[in-house]
Amino acid sequence: MGASILNYKQSITNLPIYNDGVFEIFEIKTTDDTYSIEYIKTTGKKMYFEELSISDKLRFEAEQRDKNLTLKIRIPRDERNHFAERVEDWK
Repeated sequence: MGASILNYKQSITNLPIYNDGVFEIFEIKTTDDTYSIEYIKTTGKKMYFEELSISDKLRFEAEQRDKNLTLKIRIPRDERNHFAERVEDWK
């Protein structure tokens, strides 16, 4: 049993990614009428994200600027978020 543990090598090239959620990207469109109406249209693209903690320093700086922080996220670069590398690709 001891020999099998010594020969075990963990693969560090494929680390697991733990995501906290997913959100969908929408476009804001308008009608061509005289009184145009704004509506949203789905792009069919989804982004996975990881939730980060908001530090006391960041919260203090936001309060000084009258900003309300509710969530701080990181969008990981992986095969599911491959289109997030360039914003121009979204258009």
